[in-house]
Amino acid sequence: MVDQTITTFFNKIYDETYRKTLLYVTSKCGNTDDISDIMQEIYIEVYSVIVKKNIDYVKNEEAFVMQITKSKLYKHYSFGQKVKHIIPLFSQNDKGEEINILDFETEDYSVENQTINNDLSNEIWSVVKSKSKEVQKIFYLFYMGGLTIPEITKELSCSESNVKNKLYRTVKEIRTIYKKGGDSNE
Repeated sequence: MVDQTITTFFNKIYDETYRKTLLYVTSKCGNTDDISDIMQEIYIEVYSVIVKKNIDYVKNEEAFVMQITKSKLYKHYSFGQKVKHIIPLFSQNDKGEEINILDFETEDYSVENQTINNDLSNEIWSVVKSKSKEVQKIFYLFYMGGLTIPEITKELSCSESNVKNKLYRTVKEIRTIYKKGGDSNE
């Protein structure tokens, strides 16, 4: 059984480092779909190390988490680069769209469990995924990370007008495509 002190210590580290770690991972990742998985891997490793080595092992919490973060990012992307030369991770469906062949949640998977909102979210995210990596990161930080435009500007080292322009143009395009709350004269 895990000591309550370890759990309390982990929760403290998580609360104090999550936002900065999320910003770092988002700015460094090659694919925004990977962010959630990488974040989970990071904090599982943080917890595991604390359980194995105890709380005295951690001298500087932020540095400790950042070291694990950098390691997980490297391993995540280096593994993908190695594996794609060995086996094809992607294939094309009959429409010519690229699909992940290791993805078990295909169109045939339990359609009853999917909701209209999830479908629409996925479609919207597909539009965002067709944009540049910078636009994807801006969207992720704004909508998933809850950052403000000035915070995104600082994290991605670009101008505020650039962030606004990319965010608002893409939102307008999505609204036009789905005719949701958008006025075509905006």
